[in-house]
Amino acid sequence: MGAARSYAEVVALLAATADEDAEEDRGPRPLATSATVCLVVGDAGVGSIATVLSALLGAAGYRTVHVASRHIHRWHERIRLNGRPLEPEPFALAIDAAFEGAARRQGLSAQEAVLRAGMTIADGLADSLADGLATGLAAGEGAGVCLVLEAPILPPEGPPIRPAPPQPAMVVLAPATSPRWIETRLPSALAAASTVVLAPQRESVAAAARAAVAASGVALHEAAVACRMGRASTGLDGQRFTTQTPRGRYTVALPLLGAQQRANFVTALLAAEQIAQEGLNAAAVAKAIADVSLPLRFEIIKRSPLVVLDGADDPAGYRALQSVAAEIFGRLRLVIVATVDAAVPHDALTEAIEAIPAEVRIAFPPPDRAVAERVAQRLRDRGIGAQLWGAPGPALVDAVDSAGPRDGVLVFGSLSGTAEARAWLLGIEQEQRPSPRTTGVSGYSCG
Repeated sequence: MGAARSYAEVVALLAATADEDAEEDRGPRPLATSATVCLVVGDAGVGSIATVLSALLGAAGYRTVHVASRHIHRWHERIRLNGRPLEPEPFALAIDAAFEGAARRQGLSAQEAVLRAGMTIADGLADSLADGLATGLAAGEGAGVCLVLEAPILPPEGPPIRPAPPQPAMVVLAPATSPRWIETRLPSALAAASTVVLAPQRESVAAAARAAVAASGVALHEAAVACRMGRASTGLDGQRFTTQTPRGRYTVALPLLGAQQRANFVTALLAAEQIAQEGLNAAAVAKAIADVSLPLRFEIIKRSPLVVLDGADDPAGYRALQSVAAEIFGRLRLVIVATVDAAVPHDALTEAIEAIPAEVRIAFPPPDRAVAERVAQRLRDRGIGAQLWGAPGPALVDAVDSAGPRDGVLVFGSLSGTAEARAWLLGIEQEQRPSPRTTGVSGYSCG
């Protein structure tokens, strides 16, 4: 292995190659460690379930390595050790090891591997983490180690599950939209699994999942069947409710809004109990959940005026956003800053904006002005006035500065644009992302 790359050099490589398609399906790989591997896969809620699961496992005494499928501002946010992002330099070392691992598998130099196959953030990282971080944790005394991997799913006609995971002991199936995907793609994720935890789903998807799991001979645990939730009390600080599982009763104050987040919590809780093979300490669960932070999941940045940012960038996310927005904004005069780029699903975004009465401002990166103009025209054709406003950061700052104490500002559309607006408002360094104009996909599912 050559001289280690600096964090800046690693970020430049990742930004250049992160969304290129790999040329081969490497399939599940065995781990060299005793870490328990949990693969969270689905269309929506993947990041939320994985984050909450990691927190719950920490409350149960496990040490966790969580590999996220996307970041908000900085690349090193994508690897979390015991709930905290790796610092930049350890992150760079882990990525360096991943490049080297990819090269060994393909018989290439690390640089050739990067140029040939591209580099998703977790493609190859599973090897690196299992052989490095997780091995180091597992070598110590005490509780076990869990490796939690996110794998947002692709359309049935696309390549198999990416990143190609190491053999998972558990698969958590987050909400999915396609029974066909379940039928054609899920079996490959079940090859080495012993347990599947199924989040609440549409019945057609749940039926397809049951059939696939039954054919594999893997144990299935359905959150919608095994768990019961009491009525939630909600407010700007989140929601409080009680959940009954087969192994315990838990009352939590979840600092995340929306019914979908309650379902995500219950799914993660059931998965954590299955890994621990026992009920969790209710007080430890309550404390861990109170500390959960998920930026851009209907995130309240300011209370007066009420400013909310959401990273939803797909139809399922937009639908969840609509119900939460109606509940939280109430009768406030609302301004929507819609962040638009070439990758967002324009029809779904237009429908979501139409469903939320508001003044609309379209924010966009300069190269995507033509795209923004098309979205604005679609809204005008539906009788909704929409102003083109330029870059997301200045658009948000202007909306906040012009809002009164009884007004609200909601920012959503594309994850990258909403993240840029957040960085601008909070003064956070924003690192380069792959361009959706060149990749044709957003690559950043926000669950």
